[in-house]
Amino acid sequence: TLFNESDLTTLLTNAEHRTRAVTELAALVEAAGADGVNIDFEGGGAGSKAGLVSFTEEMQAAVDEVFLATPAVDWEGAYDYDALAAASDGLFIMAYDYHWSGGNPGPIAPLTGGGPWSSYAMDWTLNDYRTWGTPDDKIIMGFCIFFKCWY
Repeated sequence: TLFNESDLTTLLTNAEHRTRAVTELAALVEAAGADGVNIDFEGGGAGSKAGLVSFTEEMQAAVDEVFLATPAVDWEGAYDYDALAAASDGLFIMAYDYHWSGGNPGPIAPLTGGGPWSSYAMDWTLNDYRTWGTPDDKIIMGFCIFFKCWY
């Protein structure tokens, strides 16, 4: 996990840093006898979009399985969905936090948008990923109801 835009930019836009991270993560996967990794980088901006794809491609070359945690709504334009889907084994869409304690009230994981809430909901998210070229066999949706999450 990495949730800081500055640190993400430093990692993803520098080939040397990406290579080091991939090498160290692959060693951890090997040492644990795991099959692969789930990458959860949040808070990055559009400036590191290409670097995230490169990191994913490099990670895929180093381990058997690579999955990425991706947002319900890409507010910053930081995710190249079709390229990430092609470079990984799947995109785990975190289809929750459409509303949160610091924002306007509303459901955290609505199935459909509209009504008194915004248009952003799971149906909107799924359509957005498909519109940007993510094939259905690469989509995994996680959601929460009453503060319990399913993946």
